[in-house]
Amino acid sequence: MPDPIETINTMMNKINHLTILFFSLLVQVTLGQNAPVTMVPEVTCGIGEQINIPVTVIDFINIGALSLTLNFDEAVLDYQSFSNNSNFPGLLIFEQLPGKIVVSGLNPYGNPGITLDDNAVLFTLNFYCLGGATSLWWNDLGGTCEYADDQYNPLNDSPTCSFYKNGSVNYITINLAVKAYLEGPFTGGQMSSQLNDLNIIPTSQPYASAPWYFGCPSGVAGIPASAVDWILVELRCSPEGPAFATSDKKVAENLGFIMTDGTIRQTDGLHNLQFSVPTIDDLYIVIYHRNHVSVMASVSLSVISGVGAYDFSNDEFSVWGGNSAHVQLSPGFWGMAAGDSNGDGYINSSDKNDMIDLTIGLKGYLQTDVNFDSQVNNMDKNDFWAKNLGFYSKVP
Repeated sequence: MPDPIETINTMMNKINHLTILFFSLLVQVTLGQNAPVTMVPEVTCGIGEQINIPVTVIDFINIGALSLTLNFDEAVLDYQSFSNNSNFPGLLIFEQLPGKIVVSGLNPYGNPGITLDDNAVLFTLNFYCLGGATSLWWNDLGGTCEYADDQYNPLNDSPTCSFYKNGSVNYITINLAVKAYLEGPFTGGQMSSQLNDLNIIPTSQPYASAPWYFGCPSGVAGIPASAVDWILVELRCSPEGPAFATSDKKVAENLGFIMTDGTIRQTDGLHNLQFSVPTIDDLYIVIYHRNHVSVMASVSLSVISGVGAYDFSNDEFSVWGGNSAHVQLSPGFWGMAAGDSNGDGYINSSDKNDMIDLTIGLKGYLQTDVNFDSQVNNMDKNDFWAKNLGFYSKVP
């Protein structure tokens, strides 16, 4: 009489049910042999990308059956397909539920167990990335993650964390080199660091309140040398182009310092800003300053190997809106217009009546000190506010 297991092996729709049944009945029977170590990696992807998640194994020796359950965030990943890289017999997706995949495999009874090289790819899961980040975690509830030898005896896999290594899908990290100038402190091809030299720049950032509401980081231990002021940089994603890169398209923002040479650095004053984003395509950079008119890049950011760069200062066309969106500081230098003392994107009577007139004669780190000489006086009003009256941000 043929072995019943061999008979069932000819019926692929029953093999996987049998695998689960073995584990549910024998889960408490444990031999001295350990189960393989099963791993998913940490990977990065962007919106709309196809992503392949290889599941690799170590100590995969004499295996006869397996059942594995992997969880993920269904809002981030959409499961597409599966590849049996190792050719493990009967290996297929036994069940696919929202946010959960159950993989099952059964080697025919009496056949030699399957052995794979260390770090071999057992199978690959293929997803469509909807954007965002998610953990990839094994759901080990006894038989939900289990291996058996060639006699179908369950193998030791406790503690779980030693045998099932979780991974993740993360946002893409961009290292961004940005250059811009502020009109107020600009002189002789660079910007003045007078506020920093006078130890006036606060260690707490000025963008936590309206209209910016940027919360983190809140401050630093010290202000870097050559820092001119705090600056806020935002990334917006707009496949339709810059005209449609509205505030609801914001995908990331970060805070740093603008330096005397126009480069924008992390709060350490040394490194470029970094952003975690769901895509590297169709990104537009927006720069905010507390008393200068905000600007947006006129073309999308080019990112190669995780690195992007953009210069707002080299010509009138670098900014969305051209010469109506930023001002020429001197031949070959363009910068953000000074005089928006309340940060609302407009240089108008409110900046004078509600801001400058109320602080005239005061000294310190003040939004109305648009030329950064540490005091509010007629130079701020006449040389910048009056000159730029009517100027407004072209950021959509």
